[in-house]
Amino acid sequence: MTPARANPLLNAEPAPGTVGPEPRPLLDAGRPIVDVLRDLLSQLETAPLELDVPGSKEARALRLQVATQLRARVLPRLREVDRPVVVVFAGSTGVGKSTLVNSIVGAEISEAGAVRPTTRNPVLARNGAQRLGLRANPVLRLAQDVAHPAVPAGVAFFDSPDMDSADHADQDLAARAIEAADVWVFVTTPNRYGDGIPWAVLQLARQRGVTVAVVLNRVGAGVAAEVQEELQDRLAASGLADAPLFTIPDLGPHEGPLPSERVAELAGWLGELAGRARGRSVVARTVRAGWPTLRADLDRVAVALDVQAAELRELRHRAERLVSSQADLVSADLVRGCAAVGGPTARWRMQSAAGGPLAGLGAKRVMIRTRGRAARARASAAVSLRADVVAAASSLLVEAASRTGRGVRSAWIARGRAGLPLAMAVDASAAARLRSERARVALEEWTKGVERAVGGWNLSGAQSRILDAHGWASLVCAAAVGVGGAARSVDAALGEAGKSAREAAQQDLVARAAELVQAEASAFLEALAASGVESRPAESLRATARELEVVA
Repeated sequence: MTPARANPLLNAEPAPGTVGPEPRPLLDAGRPIVDVLRDLLSQLETAPLELDVPGSKEARALRLQVATQLRARVLPRLREVDRPVVVVFAGSTGVGKSTLVNSIVGAEISEAGAVRPTTRNPVLARNGAQRLGLRANPVLRLAQDVAHPAVPAGVAFFDSPDMDSADHADQDLAARAIEAADVWVFVTTPNRYGDGIPWAVLQLARQRGVTVAVVLNRVGAGVAAEVQEELQDRLAASGLADAPLFTIPDLGPHEGPLPSERVAELAGWLGELAGRARGRSVVARTVRAGWPTLRADLDRVAVALDVQAAELRELRHRAERLVSSQADLVSADLVRGCAAVGGPTARWRMQSAAGGPLAGLGAKRVMIRTRGRAARARASAAVSLRADVVAAASSLLVEAASRTGRGVRSAWIARGRAGLPLAMAVDASAAARLRSERARVALEEWTKGVERAVGGWNLSGAQSRILDAHGWASLVCAAAVGVGGAARSVDAALGEAGKSAREAAQQDLVARAAELVQAEASAFLEALAASGVESRPAESLRATARELEVVA
């Protein structure tokens, strides 16, 4: 085996009789790093990325990746400083990963086969005396747990599935194994070291701050120098010039583990990592070296949250703009007397014509009969007029609310994939039922308000003999929606009090119509709120991430 290249992790030897220097704290100032990371994890897990905007799918995958890294790799390492160093053996199909693990341990702990994928079941090999929290890692939980006394007490070996396996589940697990690794042993051969997939993951391992070692396996005597030189050049070009490189000669066809002397250099290097001080230094370096990438990933998530927030504001703005325009439109319609067109005006004309029960109410001097059948007919006519007014006003209000709902739905659908599912989440049938009920309640409260106002008047004897308070309230309602004859009758019979009453009733009706339009948009805004997206969620994530900047 070619001796390993000098590794900065192993340069500083401990003085005789000592265990080596303690790694310096991972936080130089501020609150404990574990608290900072817990906050980051909580913010990531609740980060609202539900709107389907450009890049949202990738952002959700990144959020999951970073959260998994914090929960399964970084936080456990900070809490359990004596846990084993996790060494992941990875590479392409058939490069001899399992045989290498078996050879280092000196026992068949990982099944190696000739059928691809050759590593059928991932294996986590640990010393049987160790019962630390390795199984908390979700990646490692997917591996077969094998305890063997030959595994050094300070390390655990993870024999990863083939990175180029035809099985997508194996590919995914092999790629995710990087989140479990403290040390990444890249195993390759002279005819496989150019494979693209392992190198892509190797770059990711470097970015994550994982310690990397390379094993060039099954090297023929005639190609050793040339291949090793090419591989070293490629490592240097990839920013991995300091990665130790081990070369294992090709033994030809054989079964079982390699002779111990063939893997002695690699086993010795891994054994040094198993020492308590060494292991803690590796873990500390792994955690510390991953800070820049972690901060960059957090910033990418924050940018994605900004995009979500911008879309949230646009959708809300479109809904609010529709509400404002429809509220203005229905208000103008009420003031112009649109609710009086049709039934209410026809009813008034019929009842106020010569011989009708309400005839003469608009005259300057009201000369009408105030007793008996005529009085009862006037009261009945006033009630029927109010019914027509309420029906016409209800139609106007319901149509305004319906236009609002249709408008918001169309405006959100026009935003594409982000707004479409939110728009469709609002049940149109349920919205129609609510719309009609809201209009009914609003008009009932409106007429009751007019009743209370008129009921508080001190009607004169003549006024009360013509119509009681209930009857005058009905005429005030008709006058408020724009029935001209009713307005003239109220003004003539009740004077300034009547004029003020109909103006106040009209203002109240306009306000209730605006509220009804606003309520129509509430279902859409509730759907937007249910998405979890917030207007300014990235600020707290960035503020917490900045606390990592004090870590060297």
